[in-house]
Amino acid sequence: MTQIQQRNTSLLTDVKLASASALATTLFAIFVPGSPLWAAEMVFTSAGNDTASSENGGGEQQIASGVVQLKLDDGTTVSIMGPARYSLSADGQLSVPSGSFTASAPTGTSPKPIIAGNGSQIILKPGSSANGKIAADGSFSGFALTGSMQVASNGSSRSFQAGKAFKSGNGSGPSATVTAGVQPNRSGGRTALQQIQQAQRNATQFLANASQTTPTALGFAGVSQPQTFVPGTLQGATTAAQFQALVQAQTGQLDPALALQFITEILAALQTTGGLGAYTGLSPAQIQALLFNLQTFGAPAGISQFQLEQFLRALGNAGFTITGITGQGASFGSIADLLALIAAGGTIPPGDPTVQALVDLLFANAFPPGLDIDEIARLFRLAGYSVPPQFGGGTGGTPTPSPTPTPTPTPTPPPVLAGSDGVRPDGSSDDSIIAFAKITKNGLDQDVTLIFENDEFVGYRMRSGFEFKFDDRDEAEKGGDQGMIGWSRLVGGTKALGAPRGQNSGDHFVYGAPLINRPATGLVTYDLIGYTSPTIRDDSVAPGSFDGSLAVSFGATDIFMGLDATVLFSSDVYNIQTVGGLAAPSIRVSPDGRFGGAADLPDGVGIACNQGDCGFVFNGFLAGDAASHAGLAYTIRDDRANDVSKWIDGSAAFRKAGDGGGAPPPPPSGTVRANQFVAYAAGSSIGIDAREIVDVTYSDTSGAPIGYVWKLNEFTAENERPTIGTAKAKEAGSVGAIIGWTRWADGKTGGRFYGEENGMDFGPNQGFHLISGTPATNLPTTGTVTYELVGSTNPTIRDGSLAPGSFTGNLAIAFGATPLVGLDFNIDIGGNSYGFGTAGGAADPGNGGRPVETSGEYANTFGSGQETFLVSGSGPICGGNGDCTAIFRGFLAGDAASHVGISYTFGNGSFDQRVDGVAAFGVPGFSPTATSNSLDDWSSWTAGTHSPGSTSGFGQLSHILSDNRFEMLTAESRANFREILGTSFSFK
Repeated sequence: MTQIQQRNTSLLTDVKLASASALATTLFAIFVPGSPLWAAEMVFTSAGNDTASSENGGGEQQIASGVVQLKLDDGTTVSIMGPARYSLSADGQLSVPSGSFTASAPTGTSPKPIIAGNGSQIILKPGSSANGKIAADGSFSGFALTGSMQVASNGSSRSFQAGKAFKSGNGSGPSATVTAGVQPNRSGGRTALQQIQQAQRNATQFLANASQTTPTALGFAGVSQPQTFVPGTLQGATTAAQFQALVQAQTGQLDPALALQFITEILAALQTTGGLGAYTGLSPAQIQALLFNLQTFGAPAGISQFQLEQFLRALGNAGFTITGITGQGASFGSIADLLALIAAGGTIPPGDPTVQALVDLLFANAFPPGLDIDEIARLFRLAGYSVPPQFGGGTGGTPTPSPTPTPTPTPTPPPVLAGSDGVRPDGSSDDSIIAFAKITKNGLDQDVTLIFENDEFVGYRMRSGFEFKFDDRDEAEKGGDQGMIGWSRLVGGTKALGAPRGQNSGDHFVYGAPLINRPATGLVTYDLIGYTSPTIRDDSVAPGSFDGSLAVSFGATDIFMGLDATVLFSSDVYNIQTVGGLAAPSIRVSPDGRFGGAADLPDGVGIACNQGDCGFVFNGFLAGDAASHAGLAYTIRDDRANDVSKWIDGSAAFRKAGDGGGAPPPPPSGTVRANQFVAYAAGSSIGIDAREIVDVTYSDTSGAPIGYVWKLNEFTAENERPTIGTAKAKEAGSVGAIIGWTRWADGKTGGRFYGEENGMDFGPNQGFHLISGTPATNLPTTGTVTYELVGSTNPTIRDGSLAPGSFTGNLAIAFGATPLVGLDFNIDIGGNSYGFGTAGGAADPGNGGRPVETSGEYANTFGSGQETFLVSGSGPICGGNGDCTAIFRGFLAGDAASHVGISYTFGNGSFDQRVDGVAAFGVPGFSPTATSNSLDDWSSWTAGTHSPGSTSGFGQLSHILSDNRFEMLTAESRANFREILGTSFSFK
């Protein structure tokens, strides 16, 4: 027979110390007094500790409140909700004379019947589940939840499929009853869950039409309102959550027994697999609805605070909203809860009547062999509780005097790593994330508030209000960086069952700010900036050291991390590398930055690996804006479940390579012009776009842009202000104060570009391609102007895998009510040629040309828009999947639209396989120069030795005077032409 085995989650995952192993294997006898020792495995209990009706091992068991979950020998899981009575026979027959229960049978078995009430037999088919309640008269009313089942009573039987309700017993055979669905419906109509789900569906609809909806006593959108809302109450709701709360207050509380059932079934799934994967009772939407109901009405009294915290933490980590949920139950629902806290090294809360009641119950019963009851008695006395004098060598509630402690030696801190500034996250926010490797467990919690006292990390608080504090411990090691990440090792206090913690062990933590604005794509490497010295759990060896690097591969939909590290511990060397290493990270990272996994280590090597498989097990996270930092906590361990004292724990913190090292480059010095246009194209998560209302700083030497600030609003001014930094200005040029272009490459940019707060690295074969100019004025009203290329950057592939290429192109504009831009561009790179343009190209801009905006904030700009511009060429840039397409952004600049600036990108591969560049075009006669070349500045026109009136030496002017382009010039410009050229020229 299978003995009952206690599986409280804390004991299953936390109590791994040799000194606690006896506790973990003998708790079954005190988990619920009177529990039978055969035919079932007790998976979970939150039941009250009533005195059993007989000795352990047989007879009827009573549950005053809470839940006991059993796993029968045939694999059937049964959750019995108190108040209830049940019994198990020696051959595995379960009888439930009173109360309610839910039963679920696994596939591939032949479940035994369950006797319910005064004789109803419930026979589940493999893979089926059902629940029900025994009435005072002994009849049983229930529901077939999944699959099918047979119900027999009073000499007859009947089958019921999923969704069917039935009643049996009390002198009658089984019969069908009418129900609205597969869940118990105690409201006579829709269940509370169904009402809540309906309210959720209605919330969005209501908010979209709030001004047109007047709730009445008849209810809103089908949700019954027993009370009339104060006029305007619903209209005052501005969020779905506010509306949800208002409606839910009318739909009423979920039946506490049903809520308790859901909670305990979820807890049982968590304890079985460590996650929600084994739970199939409620859908995610129904789980959230349950949580909303608990938020409004509180958790049922049958669940202890200890278990509620476990429940909320697990669902919070799974992404559910758990804020504002409080419990009504006792601090600890069972002796097992209390002993789990002790075994985990936690602090026994003083002055709790529930704890004293459990202590009384614990010491009033016989103890099984292997449990150090004297040590447990001593701990309770130290916490101020009354314990019978025959235990622990003490008298009643008088604490046993503690021996004089040995002076604590000053620990040797880990080496200070270059680059970290010591600034840790503070306790001002409730969205921090923390990973830990404690002597009793390792894991990760998010949405927490860090707790510091006297500049020491002492614990953290969950959003549910539950706190994890370590007041009896000291911070032996600590560090931080930029207020984004911090790390701590706590020493002192006691381990399981009161064993002292020494300076050579400890609990390791790393904590950080939440991830925001994660990079879109690319492989990012991280340097180690701090760690806690790895320690062995039994204090037997001095702390070791950690070194390593981390890498994260960001993709459009997936994120993966990789680690390459070394832990030195005494004479042992552990070389750690996740699959793929830093070059091809393989550990999946969740969208919010959490990750966890394991790296295989050689078996039988080192003090931590003496039995079975050896591994490096870790939990971690990405932190800060653009994933600026990363942290992880780890354990080096083998397969020993009965002796974890030789396992090694630690934590480490990382920062993006190059971030924060040294002083940032000073802002560039040059000429600042306000209200400029900017167009750009670049890799490093930037992409392609155009900006208006920009302050641009121009080089006083080349006239090219060396920095800009997008002044659209305060947000853009703060977040988009890149500068050239230490990068070099490649292919830089300008035409006076009209237009300038450049490629920032071969260095690191300065300033900020959203998540890239510390600049971006560009190699010599990469670039931040940038073109800017003064917005056009006095646009021509008619005619077609053909522009000439006056400058461009060498096109580059974003990943820098090819040498920069070359650009040629033509552009023309057909002016009118809506000017149209025609273009045809050619790019050579990597030994291949590519081309794209509008349908008519520069020769016929009216044929498929791109329209220029003529009003509003985007006036005098154009782009590829939603049109598809196919790229010709069969090289690798167009060797990906689907059509190879180009995108471009442009603007008109100068008086009479004398110039055009454009940025472009093309390709059909990944983000890093696209090619970028910028180009500047001008009306004929404008060559790149660092001085003004506006049409009104005649000093830039050369006429050789010819005197006014001569017709030679002005060939370049024919481009302006032909094709009706004379009308492009301002009145002052035309007058200057007439004056200088004299009567030999006629103007039509």
